[in-house]
Amino acid sequence: MRFTASLALLVASAGLVRALDNFLLYNLPPQVNLTQFTTAFDSVCTIWPVAIANGQTLFGALAEPPIHNVDPPNSVRVTCTWIDGTTEFQYAADIAGKLGATPFS
Repeated sequence: MRFTASLALLVASAGLVRALDNFLLYNLPPQVNLTQFTTAFDSVCTIWPVAIANGQTLFGALAEPPIHNVDPPNSVRVTCTWIDGTTEFQYAADIAGKLGATPFS
C-alpha cells in the first residue's frame, strides 16, 4: 500500500515539474496589476474553448509573480496546459495575448 502511495506521489510530482517547465514570461498589460491578471488568466484558461472543443482535459492553469532578482518587475510567469490523454497542449501564449500581455524579450 505504501508503494502505491509513493508511486502516485512520484507520478504527480513529475507532472507538476513538467507543467512548471512550460512557464512563459510575459509583461503585464498597462494598468493591470498582478492580482487582476492572475485572476483573469486562470479564469480564461479553465474554460479555453479550443481545448474544450478538442475534447482535452485541463492539466494546469497558473499565473505567478516574477522570480525575485531574476525576472523584471511588472512581469508574470504563465502556463495553461491541457491534455488529450497522451499529448500536452500549451495555450498560455494565446491567453496572455488575448488579455493584453506581451512576451518578454
